[in-house]
Amino acid sequence: TSDDSLLLNDFGLTPQSTNEPMNSAAADKAAHIFLANPAMTPKSGSPNAPVDFLSPFLSEMKTKPVDNLVMVNRSREDFQAKYVEFGELGEGGFGSVFAGTRIADEKDVAIKHIPRDKVNYMMVKFQDQYSLEISEVVLMAQAAGHLNQGSVSNPGVIGLVDVFELENEVLIITELSWCEMDMDHFYGFKNEQISEHEAKIIFKQLIDVSLRMHKNGVFHSDIKGGNILVSVDREDPSVKIIDFGSKTCFYESFLLVFNALYIFTSIVKFLKTYHPHSCRVMPYSG
Repeated sequence: TSDDSLLLNDFGLTPQSTNEPMNSAAADKAAHIFLANPAMTPKSGSPNAPVDFLSPFLSEMKTKPVDNLVMVNRSREDFQAKYVEFGELGEGGFGSVFAGTRIADEKDVAIKHIPRDKVNYMMVKFQDQYSLEISEVVLMAQAAGHLNQGSVSNPGVIGLVDVFELENEVLIITELSWCEMDMDHFYGFKNEQISEHEAKIIFKQLIDVSLRMHKNGVFHSDIKGGNILVSVDREDPSVKIIDFGSKTCFYESFLLVFNALYIFTSIVKFLKTYHPHSCRVMPYSG
């Protein structure tokens, strides 16, 4: 699970960062200002650079009220003093993921490197102040039920450990277990024969995780083999959802922008020949 120390709630903290969060009157003047997360002062003291590439999108951003923020560190020296990186675990369109260890307690972690020009932000309202926060971090934390009061705990979401927002990249650090693998590799691990009992358990957990995410207001529209971690250290498998990047959104946004599923993605592999039959579907008019 995520570290409680990552979250800030109503402790009466005063933002001390170079760029103060906005009040509502100043929210419209943010065209060329990078708004630092008020949760943490950069220990290095280095100023935050403007990110002009955000300015075309600020007028379209919707504000998300939250009761907690995720602490964001802006010191590469802190990262290097706190973590050791090892080999690459994977690479995608939005960055690379490396295995690592937290030095203090030898905790295994996954370290996701995202170039700054590929980082998405959202406007967040915290204690009547506005700031731009890393979308993937906000969505992951809220999917697990950490940011808003009344949210449900969701242990099926990968645990967030740490966040570093550096000059040229963002580092998102999550829990890592060497007894887990993604669903695609799990299928090969089982010699391409997952039992009906295991399939039932996995699908039941995926439904439970998704329903909890929806109750927390988050819609993950990219649940696929590569984004499902399956444990193999116990008799029955357990799953966790990862990657809350570009295809994840808050539920109300999904309802506004998503029209229809127009591509069928097969999630079932057959041991025998599959012969589909054509059928006619009559449109429903209520």
